[in-house]
Amino acid sequence: MKKNILSVFVLILIISCNYYQPGNSVKDQNNTSPDSNTPYADIADLESIAEQSDKYVDWKVARVFAVIEKMSFCSEYNWSNSKISERPVLIYNHELEPKYYEFRVIKLNQEIGSIACNAQKEGGKPVQYVMDFAKIYNTDNIKNFSISTKIIDAGYPSKVISRDIGSKNLLSDIYNPITGNSVLNKIEFEVPVSDYLKFADNDVLKKLGVADESIKSQLLKKADQDEADNKAFWDSIEKVKDSILKTTDDEIAAAALSSYESLVKGNWTSTFILYPWWNKAFWVNPGGWCGPNCLEFISIGADCYPGVAGIPGNNYETVTAVYDTFLNDIGSGAKIWEDLKRGLSNHTTYTLNYENFFSNKSHDWNKINSEIQSYYSPAISLRTWASVNGHWSWSWHYRVICGTYRSHTEWRQYFLWWSWIASRNYDYYLMHDNGADGQYMSGGYNWWETAGSWAQFESITAKPK
Repeated sequence: MKKNILSVFVLILIISCNYYQPGNSVKDQNNTSPDSNTPYADIADLESIAEQSDKYVDWKVARVFAVIEKMSFCSEYNWSNSKISERPVLIYNHELEPKYYEFRVIKLNQEIGSIACNAQKEGGKPVQYVMDFAKIYNTDNIKNFSISTKIIDAGYPSKVISRDIGSKNLLSDIYNPITGNSVLNKIEFEVPVSDYLKFADNDVLKKLGVADESIKSQLLKKADQDEADNKAFWDSIEKVKDSILKTTDDEIAAAALSSYESLVKGNWTSTFILYPWWNKAFWVNPGGWCGPNCLEFISIGADCYPGVAGIPGNNYETVTAVYDTFLNDIGSGAKIWEDLKRGLSNHTTYTLNYENFFSNKSHDWNKINSEIQSYYSPAISLRTWASVNGHWSWSWHYRVICGTYRSHTEWRQYFLWWSWIASRNYDYYLMHDNGADGQYMSGGYNWWETAGSWAQFESITAKPK
């Protein structure tokens, strides 16, 4: 299946954060967290990936972008005086192709965060996710963990599975690499929006309001342009690849510090976080279906569900009762926007911000940022998804956006091997996944996800009635 992308890369500018980590070059290949059981990829495996096909990103190139991004987020996550692991964890897609290089942020020999870079150029921007947590892929919990065991995207970053690829049956021996428990023989995965529009069942597209050919044509045209822009970016990276590979962490840090005075004239960042939801991110999570669970999370964050205001975050029965209220109203299974709007309106003082079924539900950063700041309430993000269990089935998955981040420049600058000019933005969403996947931690997950990710399809903001 041909995969298109809806991403145009913009190189994020460096924000000074009093960082300098001497002797931390990509040449020191074995310098990972010494106390970690994390299954970092072998050098030989990493080196062979880019040699297989030019569709893959060289892992050392990806690491340079991870170092730059870590420095940009160091004030957000208190990552000063930390470093990036020399090698990543390899995350594969359902077809067992490398999909993400997951580098770990290490401070005082502890893994305190993760930065996931695209392993495939068609994935879009070099950095896809920035996370203030590091999953424990405990090899002791995975039966017969060996060189043939792969960690597979099943709704990454909130959910992954592991499988021994030596199995005769493609879907046999699937485990949760965190608990070691066997899971159902089903793999769920994200699908590029362009592929979703081209190949999903018409029934599915109709439910999402995009079955009309004129709408599909408009969305596909945008996807084609994004794909062309993405290709142009990676072509330009190839021209300076040799320079990138020679760049050490020392040089990146030194360049950031020495150029800060000139950068600040044309560079600024903006972060907006809805703290009532951020502060409830690790409340107990009842799991279950993503639609009603998003409604549950929105309502407890807003304290707009009768009887919920002020309850302790570890009150599982109360939080579950809120979830059950929405589940009983809108039902299980895949829900459409009308279902979610009805459920939220019926049981809270909030509703979803659209007037009719065919209103504009585009996943546009500017629109989402403006509305969540205007209404001081989150948005629901729809991610294109599918699952395979002997046969393909088209699906989708809802998550909550409770913050935004933008890095912006209007100045011509040179940084190491790169230069840029004019006005450019690098945008993120603060995503929260409070669905069943989130049960792997005490609550759901939060992470910064690049705007324009190929599976971000539609989004609608919640608002007070």
